[in-house]
Amino acid sequence: MMGFPVLVLFSWFWHGGAQGSGFRGGDCLPPLRSPLPPAVVVIEDFESERVGLWPSAWRVLEDRRLRPIVASDTASGRYPFRILRECDNQFVRVHTRRAWTYILYPNAERRSWNLRAYPVLHWNWRLHRLPVGAREDQGHLDDSAAGVMITFSVNALGIPRTIRYVWSSTLPEGTVVSKGIFGNLKVVVVASGSGGLGQWRTVVRNVREDYRRLFGAEPPEVVLAIGLWSDSDSVRDQSLADFDNLIALERPELATELIPLR
Repeated sequence: MMGFPVLVLFSWFWHGGAQGSGFRGGDCLPPLRSPLPPAVVVIEDFESERVGLWPSAWRVLEDRRLRPIVASDTASGRYPFRILRECDNQFVRVHTRRAWTYILYPNAERRSWNLRAYPVLHWNWRLHRLPVGAREDQGHLDDSAAGVMITFSVNALGIPRTIRYVWSSTLPEGTVVSKGIFGNLKVVVVASGSGGLGQWRTVVRNVREDYRRLFGAEPPEVVLAIGLWSDSDSVRDQSLADFDNLIALERPELATELIPLR
């Protein structure tokens, strides 16, 4: 584990009045403002999905190939992602039980997010349960209740270059852990501990700048995939997390214009 300079341009709880917000962390997450500012791209807000099913635009990776999610994936618990609705807003929930899982948005195929034009990524997440004692810097305890990961490229050996932003059970915010033989996976802690469980939280990251700092190079214009991650297998516990509103922005201050005041 190594220290890390401050990279979070905005990372906050949306309490009443904070950062221009109009809802408290424990409230329901309001639907997005309509119309949205022109300098944003909604990658996924889950509003077009059927409640109780899985997110149809997302994929699973098996044998180095992406395939659609099917009913048996969620029924078996291998990919336990389901669409829920609350207070006129839809989101996806994942619940792991001594297991790990992730799904991928195939951005290389859909080309929804151009990182050069929209270098900032916004998302909302809410945790209900953290895997107790987990920490991403120790292999035998390596779990994260929630993670948003971005895969930028794959080398000739099939090894992806990825940043995974996580809500850690124990490691402090700002921690970075390098993983893999070539250090091609960077785990960045952007939230930590049990404070704020059950509350919607917003994270905004300048992904282009993160990539430059972490890998010392310029990222590709179009990332390969965006992933939603959760695991609790190493500590033999459970995790429960919600995700919503993955939105690409031209600049971070636009995040305050995405969700209306109430």
